[in-house]
Amino acid sequence: MVPAAGHGPSTPALFRLPAIGALAGTAAGITAAAGSRVAMRISAAVAHPALSEAGVRTENGNVVGVITVGGTLGLILFGTILTAGAGLLYLALRRWLPGPP
Repeated sequence: MVPAAGHGPSTPALFRLPAIGALAGTAAGITAAAGSRVAMRISAAVAHPALSEAGVRTENGNVVGVITVGGTLGLILFGTILTAGAGLLYLALRRWLPGPP
């Protein structure tokens, strides 16, 4: 049975709540990526100077203490995808999660 015109949610209304959840997750992902870069910078600053001077490499092949554009974009992309998915998962499960008292 097809609902009559004007009854039921419209197509834009169906996408509104998931878009809000994904955008909130995206904002959280970008913020988390920026925070992780700051944490990496702090840990590089307090690390033993011999590590960065000697060109010690990670198991990925990157030099310790060097921040690259590709690495930063990778962090932002990974954080955004992960947290946008978490925002959508929250929307799917919020009915069963405890609310405010």
